Amino acid sequence: MNKAHKEMPKDRRFMDMAAVSALWVLVIILLLMTSPLQAKRHLEEGKYIDLRLKILMRALTYEKGLQKKKDVPLRTGVLFDPQSPKSTLESSAVIRTLEAQAGQLTFMGRQIVVIGVPLAKGPGLAANLGIHLCVLYVAAGIKDKDIFRVLKQTRKQKIITFTGTEQYIDLGVTLAVIVQKTSPRIIINESAARAENAVFSSRLLQLVEIRGREAGHEP
Repeated sequence: MNKAHKEMPKDRRFMDMAAVSALWVLVIILLLMTSPLQAKRHLEEGKYIDLRLKILMRALTYEKGLQKKKDVPLRTGVLFDPQSPKSTLESSAVIRTLEAQAGQLTFMGRQIVVIGVPLAKGPGLAANLGIHLCVLYVAAGIKDKDIFRVLKQTRKQKIITFTGTEQYIDLGVTLAVIVQKTSPRIIINESAARAENAVFSSRLLQLVEIRGREAGHEP
């Protein structure tokens, strides 16, 4: 114990300790108000989502088509399934995080506009995606059959898809960043990128994991 701490009045030390104890009590109460699974999700969200999205947005700056569109905002959709708690939870976190990042940074000098895109049936899906999106983040918790429906539309409209869910890459999403124990992996599905007219620079391709099998079609 250093000299300054020794000379601190006992009542002041007691107050400091009481304040710290009260803070921990508050944290425990908040965690008890949620289920263990919800608490774990909140902790993982705060730990990884900001890093994952920063890497994803940085990786997109290496896409040659997006590099040319310097005069328009980067309209970024966040696709989610309103019927899936997992999907709505992640999409809310992604939207909040992207909006916070957009307030501090730009995308190659362009404003970032974030738009929530609910999954819809039939022609409603095309309508929801037909809002001049540049890129589309695909949230977790969406069924495979719905991923295939979405990808048919993104390929028609040349919207580049990206995600934080690794299994979506093998379904045909173009770009993913996976963070495991703070170690990020960037994955590009080469055939999906071609279908969405995405061309990434060789500088990025040298740093990422490439998956090139035909994807995006139902077996």
